[in-house]
Formats: sequence, C-alpha cells, structure tokens
Amino acid sequence: MKAVAITAEGAFIPASACALIRRVLMADLGKCRRDCIPVAPEIVEAVQTIDNIGAAFEARRASKVSDVSPDVSPLESPRFAPVDWDSMTVSAAAEALRISPQATRRLLERGTLHGERGPRAWRVCAESVAARKDNRPCQH
Repeated sequence: MKAVAITAEGAFIPASACALIRRVLMADLGKCRRDCIPVAPEIVEAVQTIDNIGAAFEARRASKVSDVSPDVSPLESPRFAPVDWDSMTVSAAAEALRISPQATRRLLERGTLHGERGPRAWRVCAESVAARKDNRPCQH
C-alpha cells in the first residue's frame, strides 16, 4: 500500500499506520469535544482524514478482493451499511430534540440515543429520537 500524502505540512503516513492509530485519534478528538477543549480545524480535518484512510485500508484488507482495479479508491464506498431502522442526521435529530448537535453527539456516544457511527458522521435512529421526546424507551 502506498503512503498517503497529507499535503498541508508535507507529511507522509502509510495507510497501514493510519489503520493502527485512527481509533485512538478519534477517541481523543471525541474527548476534546466532550470536555469542550478547542481543537484547531486543520487538526480535526487531519484526524478525520487519517480515520477515513485507516478505515478504507482495513476494509480493503478484510475484503481481500483481488479483481478490483488498484485505481479504484476504497473511499468511494457508501457512507453507511444498510440498516432496518429509519435514520436521520445529527442536525435533524438535534432540531427535533431542541438541543445542540454537540449535545446530540454526546447522547449518541454515551448510548443514551440510538445511532450508528459511520466514517464521517452519525446516523441517528428516528424511533430513538421520537421515544426520547415522548419520555419512553426506544425499541432498539
């Protein structure tokens, strides 16, 4: 696997290294968000890029598909796998619950609100949002 160039500072990080460090970096970024510690936008972007590249490397390695052209980018895959429940974006859930998107993400991270984390964003269970509004438990 070729090294990936992050052109802002000219750093080269192999995709295999991105796969090894991505979860730790995303967890640290999540802690900073939860603790309201400011993080520079370029740092957030770099961490998200490393997460995407690492996830694509893991997916390519797990699938072991040999008939795919090397020119095909694994980052072109769909953002989420199919699920059997209706979903909404974090922004839509936040608006429905009348809270901030950051508070919605915290509920998702704690498991208080049902959802699924994709490579770049959360997918929130619409039933979970409705149940929270009605003060009843979600069926998921």
